[in-house]
Amino acid sequence: IEKTAARDLAPRRPGKGIIEVRRPLADLEGSPIATLRFRTSYPIVESVRSSARATLRFMAGATLAVVLIAYIFLSGWVTRPLQRIQKALHAEDSTLLGALPKRHDELGRLATLMVDFFAQRERLVTEVSERSKAEQEIALQNEFIRQIIDTDPNPIYVADAALYLMYHNPEL
Repeated sequence: IEKTAARDLAPRRPGKGIIEVRRPLADLEGSPIATLRFRTSYPIVESVRSSARATLRFMAGATLAVVLIAYIFLSGWVTRPLQRIQKALHAEDSTLLGALPKRHDELGRLATLMVDFFAQRERLVTEVSERSKAEQEIALQNEFIRQIIDTDPNPIYVADAALYLMYHNPEL
């Protein structure tokens, strides 16, 4: 037991292999009056400390390796397929997806939806094109019939079922 001084209450770093325990002792009013200090040396402490540092380094290295492996795995499993999907969308070409629609996960379902979308869009474009062509042909046929009716010297009247006059040729 030693008398307590300000320097005794400050934490100390013991040397290698030394274990030191300090406990302030107080009087009845709670004021520190002395410090109980126990100090002993154990050579094994340094080897335990060294072993703990080696274990910590190993764990940090293993953690880094696990993170790196996870990054590589996720890159191959998620990033590359997403890049393929992005290229296919920009090029508007489902063949750039390759075997991605055959995958049995969310990215495979997304790729399948894209293939279906591109096929539906192609059918829609074809249908709109055919419809536009048919409308042009009908317009040409109507113009041809109108020319025939307009140039016929006989009066021609076109009426609907209620006998409402829809068209007649100009009288020549």
